Amino acid sequence: MVRRFCVILYMALLVTTCQAIEDNDTQQPTTTDKNTTPQEVTIENNITQDRIFIDHNITNENNKTQQEVVTDTNDTTDENIMTATHTIDNDKLIYDKPGAFDFWDNSMGSYSKVYDMAVSPENYEAWGWIAGSSLLLFKYDKEIIEEAKRLGKKWGIDTGGQNEMKSIFSVGPFPILQIGDTRGSYMYLIGDGSTHIGIMAGMYAHGYFMDNNKSLNVASQLAEGLFGVAVVTQTIKHITGRESPIVRSEDTGKWRWFPNQKEYHEDVQKYDAFPSGHLATTMMTVTVLSENYPDNPYIKPVGWTAMSLLCFQMLNNEVHWASDYPLALAIGYSFGKVAATRQRTKAAANWSLVPVISSDTTGANLVYKF
Repeated sequence: MVRRFCVILYMALLVTTCQAIEDNDTQQPTTTDKNTTPQEVTIENNITQDRIFIDHNITNENNKTQQEVVTDTNDTTDENIMTATHTIDNDKLIYDKPGAFDFWDNSMGSYSKVYDMAVSPENYEAWGWIAGSSLLLFKYDKEIIEEAKRLGKKWGIDTGGQNEMKSIFSVGPFPILQIGDTRGSYMYLIGDGSTHIGIMAGMYAHGYFMDNNKSLNVASQLAEGLFGVAVVTQTIKHITGRESPIVRSEDTGKWRWFPNQKEYHEDVQKYDAFPSGHLATTMMTVTVLSENYPDNPYIKPVGWTAMSLLCFQMLNNEVHWASDYPLALAIGYSFGKVAATRQRTKAAANWSLVPVISSDTTGANLVYKF
C-alpha cells in the first residue's frame, strides 16, 4: 500500500511540475496599443485554428480598396487536433502529435545525425576542449577523488549509491521508479535511469490528459535520447574497459581495452567507468527540456545544479573518475540537441500575398494566418 501511494504521489508531482513548466513557457505578456487598428484580431481556440483573410481588392472602376474579413471555422478535422503551435525564440513551431513508436524510428537516425555533428569542422574546437579537459582531469584523477571524499566526510554526505536505493516500482528485475535511502543516494539518484524515465512519464501524462502535443513530443524526444545515450555509452564502456575508482588496481584506474564480455558482466565495476552514463543521461534530459522551453528561467540553473551534485557524489562514492565526465557531457548534449528537433516544424510566414484577376477586378489578397 505504501509503495502504491509513493508511485501515485510521484506521478502526481511529475504531472504538476510539467504543468508548471508548460504554464511558465506559454505565458506571454499582452499589451494594448491605442493606435491599434480594428484589423488586428486575436483568436484563441484549442481545437481549430481560425484564419482571418483580409482581402485588399483594388477595383478598376473607382480605385478604392475594399476590406473584407472572413472567418473560417470549418477546420474542425482530426488533422487539426493532431497539431499544436508554440512560439520559441520568436519562431512559431508546429508540434505534430507523435506516434507511439516514433521515438524508436527516430532513434535509428539519431546516430548518423550525432556522427555528422561530431565530424563537422565547426565542432573541432569543441573536440579540442573535450580532449584537453579529459587529459587534464586524468592527470589529477586520484587527487580529485581523495578531495571529494574528504569534502563528503566534512559535509556529512555519505557514499550512498545504487545499493542504497529502494525500488517502488519494477518490471521483473528492472527497477523503473526508485527512491533514495540516504542523502548521498538521493544525489546519485539524479542520474539514475528511473529518474529520467519518471520525467518522461510525467511529460507523457501531462500531454495525454491535457491534450498537449508539445508535452507528448517532449516525452517522445526524451525516450529517443535515453535510448541513444544508453547505446553509445554502453558501447564505449564495453570497448574501453576502464576500472571504477572503488576497485582500482592503479592510481587512475586500469584500462582493459576490448575486454572479454563474459568477464565484463561477471565484474562490471572493473570495466564500466568511462564514460559516465548517469551524467550523459542527465545532460540529455536538461538539453531536451531547455530546447523546448527556452523561456523557462529555471530549467538550466536547476539542471546544471543537479548535474554538479551528481558529479560530486559519483566521485565521493568512487563510481566515476572526473575524466569520465567531459565526453559524457558531449554525448548527452548531442543526443539531446538531435532529439529536440523531432516532430516540430517551423510554421510558414503569417503574411502571404495572392494575386486576384477577374473580368471586373484586378488586385491582390493579403492573407494573415493566426
